[in-house]
Amino acid sequence: ILCRGMPTSIDDGSRRAFEGATSMSLLDSDFSSYGSNLALAVDVVEQGKNYVVCDFKITLKKTTMSSPIDANGVFKEIIANSFGETRFIKSYIRLLKISSAAFQHI
Repeated sequence: ILCRGMPTSIDDGSRRAFEGATSMSLLDSDFSSYGSNLALAVDVVEQGKNYVVCDFKITLKKTTMSSPIDANGVFKEIIANSFGETRFIKSYIRLLKISSAAFQHI
C-alpha cells in the first residue's frame, strides 16, 4: 500500500491500528457482500517511508466459488479496486488519522 506521508517506522500500537483500519475499511467495501461469511486479517510485514507491505488473510465460512484459485483472484481484484476508488481512499485515510497520531500526515 503506497501512502504518502507514512512515517519511516511505527510503534506496535500504531501498527495494530493500521492493520485494524485496513481490515475494517476493506470489509466495509466490496467485501461487505460476503457478510458474516468472511473474516479478514491484515498483518504488516514490511514498512518504510511512504509504503506498507501487508499480508491479507481471508477466511470464508461458506462459499459458492468453485475453487480456492477463484477466491484468490476475486479477493485480489476487490482489494485492488478498493484502493483505486476515491471514496474508499478518503474514508480509509480518515479512519487511519483517527486511529493513531502516527498517521496524521498521510
